[in-house]
Amino acid sequence: KEDSGIKNIMVLERGFNGWEISGQPVCHCKDAPCKGTCS
Repeated sequence: KEDSGIKNIMVLERGFNGWEISGQPVCHCKDAPCKGTCS
């Protein structure tokens, strides 16, 4: 299941680096995988 772990890391990196620039809400999730949802 290393593939799913790699995908999660890629999603997190793209999220933190891309959401803020694209105007989307940035959520710093401590839970993995992060769905990008703020509670």
